[in-house]
Amino acid sequence: MRGKAFFFVHYEQMELPNSVSRNRTVLHPRALDGFFRYTAVVNGVNQIREVNVLDLARASGQLATTDPTVMRTLQAIQASPQHHGRHECLERSAAPDVYLAERRAPA
Repeated sequence: MRGKAFFFVHYEQMELPNSVSRNRTVLHPRALDGFFRYTAVVNGVNQIREVNVLDLARASGQLATTDPTVMRTLQAIQASPQHHGRHECLERSAAPDVYLAERRAPA
């Protein structure tokens, strides 16, 4: 078979149209700016505290910039519930720096 080209392609796609809700866990919007949120117990009361880890790194002479590729990926993850179906921001999850986003298929 000299001088002949042979191509084989196999493409498969399965679509399941439905109206099932799907929950996604996404970072708190301020997390992309370098803020880390945590829960501290003060006098028996849970308090959510926040610290900017980029500022801490900068103050101690460490690398205090974000990687552009990682930031594009995180921003795409953050925006994904808004681009597909209807987006509703649910209450905070148990982790203070994480929100739950619900995606519902369009009606």
